[in-house]
Amino acid sequence: RPPLARGGGGGGPRAERYAPALVARMAPSPLPGMTGTGLEIYNQQYWFRLLTVMQTETPLLCAHLGIERFNALAIAYLEQHPSAHPSLLRLLDNLSAFLAGHPEWGRPRIIQAAELDILYQRAFVAADAPPLGEGSDLLTAPLRFHPSWALFAETFRCVQTRRQVRAEPERAEPWEIPSGVGWWVIHRGDRGVRAIAVDALQARLLKILSEGTPLGAAFGRLDPRPGEVARLGAEVQGWFAAWRGWFVSEG
Repeated sequence: RPPLARGGGGGGPRAERYAPALVARMAPSPLPGMTGTGLEIYNQQYWFRLLTVMQTETPLLCAHLGIERFNALAIAYLEQHPSAHPSLLRLLDNLSAFLAGHPEWGRPRIIQAAELDILYQRAFVAADAPPLGEGSDLLTAPLRFHPSWALFAETFRCVQTRRQVRAEPERAEPWEIPSGVGWWVIHRGDRGVRAIAVDALQARLLKILSEGTPLGAAFGRLDPRPGEVARLGAEVQGWFAAWRGWFVSEG
């Protein structure tokens, strides 16, 4: 578990950090070019596995930074928050907290790219739940969202850029994430995890509903702006017809 040296591609083992008592019990490595013991091999392969999982689970963040900078970030992160769970899918559990306010990595584009990647991963592994039944009370009872559901507000074009990254996996140079405001629902449905665009009014309504406010009371909190009242009257029924798969029953 001692972290690799930070450097191009992830760096090499730092055998000087191994526990002396453990090293003393190991046979010398027979491989040319390997100093010390065979622990270096296992140490390096362990970290290559961690870095590979993080690269796979955060494709936008990795593409934005480029592989060498991403590996440096990942090593710094895992040095503070080492893997402590049987599932490597839990590697990202502390990434948002690590990035927040970090002097080197806590930049808005990096934080937002990581946030989107984390939402995709959480949606993929989220539990399932029974769909909302017919005749359910939508006006007076709080709506329960599917465990995979999340609302993502972006000030950089993260969703669009992530789609481009996934479509061009062989591109080596880092991806720029342009500025741009948008609102998206991340949700796992029959077609896998998808990002569905919503507008500002829909996003405000969904945020209020996700806080546990029943639909009837949500309209009172929405405080519609000029021109939005007519939209609500004309469109809200169609919205909920399209959104029905986002809600689940309590059963």
